[in-house]
Formats: sequence, structure tokens, C-alpha cells
Amino acid sequence: MLARSNYGYQAVADACATVVILQDTVVMWNPQPAPKDHHGDMPNHAMTPHISGTTIDAQLRYATGTKDMLDRFFKGEEFLHRTTL
Repeated sequence: MLARSNYGYQAVADACATVVILQDTVVMWNPQPAPKDHHGDMPNHAMTPHISGTTIDAQLRYATGTKDMLDRFFKGEEFLHRTTL
């Protein structure tokens, strides 16, 4: 399939040949917020917020989480949810 694509297939093929590709891609989950045993704590797993069309409350949660991570970083503390890539 990659070989027949006209949209930068070589870059994708090269990336697949040179890096480990994460095998878990999740766009959203239910319920919100995520449960305590959510897969986001798995090793080698990265999550980014889907911010399109979010509510003001959701944007405030993103900002609060970002502030927490920055505070921890500058204090030399561990993050709550550490991801190793």
C-alpha cells in the first residue's frame, strides 16, 4: 500500500525502516476523564490532546495539565505520567 501512495510514501517507508513505530493509536476514549487504569500509563505510549472543538472546561484542563508538567520539570520532579519513546 505504501509503495502505491503518491503522498510522500518514501518518507513514511524510510521512517518505518529506521524507527520503532508505536503500535497504539487512540483518538478518544469514553468515559471522560479517563479512568485511573487508562492505557496512557503503558510504556512506550504517547498521547496528545485532540483540541479541535473542545469546550472551555477542556481547554482549562489542558492548561492546568501543561502548567503542572512545567512546574514539575523546573522543580526537577517526576511527571505523573512518564512516557518513554
